[in-house]
Amino acid sequence: MNRTDVVQRLSEIADLDTTNLPDDAVSQVSWMIDHLDPKSPSYEANVETLLSLGATIWTPLPLP
Repeated sequence: MNRTDVVQRLSEIADLDTTNLPDDAVSQVSWMIDHLDPKSPSYEANVETLLSLGATIWTPLPLP
C-alpha cells in the first residue's frame, strides 16, 4: 500500500483533513503495511488495524 493509498484510507476512516497529517507518520504507517505479508490470512485485519490506529491518533479530540 503506497503513501497515497494510506492517506486516502485514513481520510475515509476518520474523515480527516489530509493536509494536516504528519508526513513522517503517514510514511511510517505505509512502511509498516508494506512489510506485512499479503499472503498471510491476517493481512487484511492487520492493514485495517494499522489504518484504524493511524486514524485514531490523528483524529482531533473535541474541545471541552
